Amino acid sequence: MDDKNDRYVDVNIAIPDGVSFADLKLSRGNDGSVFFKWEPLEEICRANGISIEAFRSCHDDNVSELIARWYLEHLRKGGERDPVADEAIEEVLIEEAYGQRFSLDPGKA
Repeated sequence: MDDKNDRYVDVNIAIPDGVSFADLKLSRGNDGSVFFKWEPLEEICRANGISIEAFRSCHDDNVSELIARWYLEHLRKGGERDPVADEAIEEVLIEEAYGQRFSLDPGKA
């Protein structure tokens, strides 16, 4: 039970009609932080009977994982690429390739 994967539950989340990935309005701060609008995530949570607090009050990995999975599904369905999402995913892939198990806060490296 010490395996990280034992602590996670894979959940299918439906994106309601009228909510698009672009609604997040992803952007980056000068320090590299990723910013987004919470409203689309709130709507998704409401439509799926999930408390938004599962994402707001927990580690950033929860909301990052939701956004990344949504983005990949968005692309799979022919959606347009988002440069901020592409850059963030590339950073994670590089960290994983070098065995970095955590991300430092922006400006703290």
